Amino acid sequence: MTDIESLRLLTEAVETAGADIAPTYAEYVQLAFAIATDCGEAGREFFHRLCRISAKYQREHAERMFSNALMKQHGEIHLGRLSLPFDRLPHDGPSRV
Repeated sequence: MTDIESLRLLTEAVETAGADIAPTYAEYVQLAFAIATDCGEAGREFFHRLCRISAKYQREHAERMFSNALMKQHGEIHLGRLSLPFDRLPHDGPSRV
């Protein structure tokens, strides 16, 4: 399974659960860098889909955050290594990407 396929499955599970998997700013930043590192520009819309569940979501800010993550490329941050609250997903959802 490719990184983008894994991200699609994660996004669908998060949307189904209505779970905010990056409730803190630090988790939000890590999510942006992980998606940018593993999926590049192809991950941008998934990033928005994952973040818009939060009541704090602002599309313009998320755009800037993701663009910054693409430019800076923190290669040590990957989706499979994130410590996000996946316990908020249904038990049949992915426990890790």
